Amino acid sequence: MKRKIAFVTATPMTATSFLLDFFKELSKENEVFLISSCNDDLVIEGVRVINVKIERKVSIFHDILALIRLVSIFKSYRFDIVHSVTPKAGLLSMVAATVAGIKARFHTFTGQVWVNKTGIKRLTLKIADKITASCASHILVDSNSQRNFIITEGIVTSSKSSVLAHGSISGVDTKRFSPSAEVRCSVRNELSIEESDFLFLYLGRVNSEKGIPELLKAFSLLQTRVAIKNSVKLLIVGPDEEQLLSEVFVDDVIILGSTGQPEKYMMAADLFCLPSHREGFGTVIIEAASCGIPSIGSNIYGIQDSILDGYSGLLHKVFDAEDICDKMFFFIDNNAALKSYSSQAKERAIKHFASSNLTQALISFYNTRL
Repeated sequence: MKRKIAFVTATPMTATSFLLDFFKELSKENEVFLISSCNDDLVIEGVRVINVKIERKVSIFHDILALIRLVSIFKSYRFDIVHSVTPKAGLLSMVAATVAGIKARFHTFTGQVWVNKTGIKRLTLKIADKITASCASHILVDSNSQRNFIITEGIVTSSKSSVLAHGSISGVDTKRFSPSAEVRCSVRNELSIEESDFLFLYLGRVNSEKGIPELLKAFSLLQTRVAIKNSVKLLIVGPDEEQLLSEVFVDDVIILGSTGQPEKYMMAADLFCLPSHREGFGTVIIEAASCGIPSIGSNIYGIQDSILDGYSGLLHKVFDAEDICDKMFFFIDNNAALKSYSSQAKERAIKHFASSNLTQALISFYNTRL
């Protein structure tokens, strides 16, 4: 008899962005379900989709309704495994799965929303993570440095938590994210960027927590240090959640909105930047690495795993625009180092973070736990 595996996410975008490889492989020998806040017309091959409205933010009324609905679904389907991703989905589904008597209850932590919070908000969110962890039969964490952090903070124990393979939520599709001179040329022509220009790239949600203000300041400082005016460009791709870019007047900053083709901008770049204040891992870094693009990123847990400092990129002090500028200038000023880091980043991404590695690690984990 096939095992029944239910994945629970707050939004289907989490599933379609990170879990499709898992779905494809698991559905060969198992019945796979996705429970999420989704439209009735959502179709994922090999997956049965069940719509449950899960609010990302606190909403007592809707949260209670979702909890009751999840308990009912879990009791009805008697899943062999319930596996949640994202904080709210984790809290509700781990509690519901416990009430419903599901034995294999797994949650994946991909970062802590409370890490930069203070006071009652930090305490409340931290308690929510503790409840999730206590109700889960095992916790997966998408980076070793994050796991060490939440063990220290008393969220999980070492015996009840682990990291799949070398980390990340699902790895990187190394065929999709691969260098292409043709795409590089096409994108640069489209954006009026010369091949001789040094192109920095940020790709992701645009908000203060991602370090965008520091990145803009660092780039402005960098422009005063380069020998040739207008020879450096900064490309920012992603939804502007806080309207941070509405009045940006820094020369040679190119701003684009959301994209369904992140790989083409990575192929066009010379260096990726992630000056984030908090990250569970930093998947975009290994995606860029797979394209042969090294990165600079904040020296925080999560990014400490996606960047091997001094090998696949450089870590900088968090919140420090001058240190970001120094790391940017290092790569402009050291072409040999840039080439070396590029090849090393690509090799490391393929060796340690290929999506096939993570998929097999998850299947092995399931088999061991069952």
